[in-house]
Amino acid sequence: MEPEISERFERVETDLRLLRDVASSLVEVARSQEGRLQRLTEAQGLLTEAEGRLTEAQGRLTEAQARTDELFKQTQGELSVLIRMMDEWIRNNPRNGKGQPPAG
Repeated sequence: MEPEISERFERVETDLRLLRDVASSLVEVARSQEGRLQRLTEAQGLLTEAEGRLTEAQGRLTEAQARTDELFKQTQGELSVLIRMMDEWIRNNPRNGKGQPPAG
C-alpha cells in the first residue's frame, strides 16, 4: 500500500477512535441527564402532592374563618344586648335614688 493511503487510513482510524470516545461520553451524559430528569419528575410529583394538601388546608382555613366571622357577629350582637340591658339596669336601679344617675 502506498504511504499516502496508509497515512489516510491511520487518520481515519484515529478520527474513528475519537468519535467513539465522544459517542461514549455522550452516552454517559445522556444517562446522567436521564437520572436528573427522573429525580426532577419525582420532585415535581412531591410538589404537586404538597400543593394538593395546601389547597385542602386552605379550604379548611376558609371554612373555619367563615365560622369565626359568624360567631363574632353573633357574639357582637349578644354583647350589644348585654350592654343595653346593663345600661337600663343602671339607669333604673332604685339604689341610685329613684332611677336617677348617681351623684358624681
